[in-house]
Amino acid sequence: ANMDDWRSADVFHFSDLYDLASFEVERPDAPQMSYTVEHTGNENVRLLDHEGMEIPFDTVLVRGSLLFFQELNYEYVDRNPTRAQRDSILALTPSHVLRVTERNGDTETVKFWYLPYQGEQGTLEASTKPYDDTRMRALVDDSLLVVVQRVMWDRVLQPVTAFRP
Repeated sequence: ANMDDWRSADVFHFSDLYDLASFEVERPDAPQMSYTVEHTGNENVRLLDHEGMEIPFDTVLVRGSLLFFQELNYEYVDRNPTRAQRDSILALTPSHVLRVTERNGDTETVKFWYLPYQGEQGTLEASTKPYDDTRMRALVDDSLLVVVQRVMWDRVLQPVTAFRP
């Protein structure tokens, strides 16, 4: 039997959102798009820019961003890369870094890398899409390389401008 079939695909599963104290989205390629959402309890939230300064935000959008953490999963464990390929992937600067801090102080960091476009080469689509728009690679639990669906994760990894009033 394949061990991956028995592994939980949960990355984040907050059945009680009170347990989610904050999440930080870092964009190494565009630091000004990085931010932190602090969940101070109940319905209270704060949005901090990449320098830690509180900035104006749409309360409904920021509160709504917490809901995604009720269930975020990966699609499958990526066993395809060789050890050398895996080391090369992990040596690249991630496109996004997500840090989630629980109310008890525990922090989980997930790094993300875009996957190269795999569609038909020599087409207009191939020339305009450098990256796969459906999936990304992610490193979870400090060592597990997985593939995630962007439709789920792009909502969490959106730039700070998505929260503007």
